[in-house]
Amino acid sequence: MTTREKALATIVRIMSLRYLGEELSGSRITLLETLKKSAKSHKSDKESMLALLAIGQWFINFGMEESDEYAATETMLKTIVTDHKTGSVRAIALNVLGIANFISGVDFNDAVDVMRFISEKFFTSSTSAPISLLRQAFETYGFLLTVVIDGNLRLAEHAFDKVFKAHLDGLAADSVDLRVASAQNFALMHEALNKSTQDFEFDRQEELVATLQAIRQESAKRHGKRDTQAQ
Repeated sequence: MTTREKALATIVRIMSLRYLGEELSGSRITLLETLKKSAKSHKSDKESMLALLAIGQWFINFGMEESDEYAATETMLKTIVTDHKTGSVRAIALNVLGIANFISGVDFNDAVDVMRFISEKFFTSSTSAPISLLRQAFETYGFLLTVVIDGNLRLAEHAFDKVFKAHLDGLAADSVDLRVASAQNFALMHEALNKSTQDFEFDRQEELVATLQAIRQESAKRHGKRDTQAQ
């Protein structure tokens, strides 16, 4: 670890263990600007990841009344998510973007903006990204979906309908992580809509049921092969 990386690791550890809002309130903006410089640094992926984690902790400590700082940081985080060469760095940046938006966004429209960004970057047919990054995309989308559900349920339903196919693809993916992440979003959306409309079904419910049945059949075949091999 370099000296800078050690310092960033210490900041992350301290800020995650105790609330520092009052102690660092006078220097909070300077601290954030320093962290942003490290996050954008191309010296090492380790430095970028630690700086991003520290930015996440910064918003947890100070972000409640910092919508202006969120707006200034959002662009940087989106740029890292889009352009950085390393998938793990992009995934952390996306996670931090979700945290910062959840805490410092003005209202549910800010959440919709990030959800739209995620959809455009990761939920299209031409998307090619590491599994860990795609999983984070599903998880951050679901996290912010809770904000929109609370603010405007019909808008949340409309937004989710646009990424329904991407979530079906996630359910059918080879990766268990992607299956779980997409299934959680289906469950979240269905539960919210079922509260307002009893016995709710998605417009494309048959596609969802067919996908789930295919997964169940595939799982049964795999278990059958294992049992045969064990005998």
